[in-house]
Amino acid sequence: MENNKEEDSINKGLDDLEKGKTHSNEDVKSSVKEKIDFKDKYLRLYAEFENYKKRNSKQLESLKTNTKYQIIDGLIDVLDDVEISKQKLDEAKDENSLKDWSQGSILIYDKIFSKLKGLGLNKVSCESGDNFDSDLHEAINVVDMGDDYKDKVVEVVKNGYTIDNTIVKYPKVIVGK
Repeated sequence: MENNKEEDSINKGLDDLEKGKTHSNEDVKSSVKEKIDFKDKYLRLYAEFENYKKRNSKQLESLKTNTKYQIIDGLIDVLDDVEISKQKLDEAKDENSLKDWSQGSILIYDKIFSKLKGLGLNKVSCESGDNFDSDLHEAINVVDMGDDYKDKVVEVVKNGYTIDNTIVKYPKVIVGK
């Protein structure tokens, strides 16, 4: 509201100048002061906005760094488990020790998936026999399987995943024709 009054005053002064009206020293001093005030307000606002941008940039970098640390911290335990698993595989001499190693590998997979699920990752539901949907599946091959499998998923080659209901990796499937 105050800016409009100041702006109106300046516009009136400019109109008077165009019409050839003379102004007193006080009018000129007042106009110069208003101009200086506007410039000062502009510079302060500009500086404030620049500081805001810098602050936001620092906050974004901090958020990225913290996110990386949280993810890595959650996966370090899994990395240790994989290292132990590699050692056990090298030491495996008989069928029972290979079976134990296989069970350990399944536990590691479950641990990794659990950590990622905690970050919002979910598997896309996709099985053999499902109707093929190009919005949900990526067809990597088409095979002739008869009428029973026409436009249906024959095999899921690789799983797909979502994060917060957004597909980040489509399931790769073989489709019947």
